[in-house]
Amino acid sequence: MKAIALLMLSSAISAGAGAHYASASVADIGNVVLNPPLDQPMLLTISDQRQLANGGTATFSIAHRLSFMRDGSGGWRVQVVQDSLDCHGPDALCSTYRAFMAPGIGLPRVFRIWSNGSIDLLSPAQRLVAPAPAPGSTDTNAAMIVEATELESPSLLNSGELREALRFVGQPIAELDNPTSQPGRQNAVRDFDAGTITLVEQKSVSSDNVASVSQTIETQLDLATGLVSSSHTETMVRGADGAASLISTRRWQLARMAGTGN
Repeated sequence: MKAIALLMLSSAISAGAGAHYASASVADIGNVVLNPPLDQPMLLTISDQRQLANGGTATFSIAHRLSFMRDGSGGWRVQVVQDSLDCHGPDALCSTYRAFMAPGIGLPRVFRIWSNGSIDLLSPAQRLVAPAPAPGSTDTNAAMIVEATELESPSLLNSGELREALRFVGQPIAELDNPTSQPGRQNAVRDFDAGTITLVEQKSVSSDNVASVSQTIETQLDLATGLVSSSHTETMVRGADGAASLISTRRWQLARMAGTGN
């Protein structure tokens, strides 16, 4: 399937964004450049609705606060704080979700981001130091759990959210409009308007003799910042009889927090 043709660019983004995208040709833009808002917190919200085996649904949501700062190395530092989480669904399922995710609430994680979008956790001396538990305490210390997890596997804590926000940094825009850029995936730039690109992806997740699972992902990329601003993912399962059903819907949004900038 050929990629959907680009619509003509209706207007350029503001000069303050540090780049102009007045050309109607996607090939003229070059690579996605990271230019995050500095000293302006951003709110990342993720909502995931799942279809349950009993026919019901469960919705899991989480909110992170991101603050970007310039780094002397030529890149950036970003502090990620998990602000809140919620769950709507069966009590047992939601209780498990809250218990698993709650230890990270309010604890800052600081990462270094390079200009190509790669991410490093800061060195051990700069990590959050967890306070010692009170004498005789039998309560689980959330900070100690998070710190121990970080030491064992830094990628488990918040870097996944960062990687999603930075997923296109350094990539040529023209390659995003290529249905054969990756095996099992079809890409198409559906719209290009006022400094925002809307990318539609279709990919096969798994397939066997019983069923196949596929995803349709619609992503908005903000060319002014180089960050993904929103993503909507629908996951479908199709049985051997050809019948398809929706099994999950995921909504991801990153935006400046109210009252902190334009």
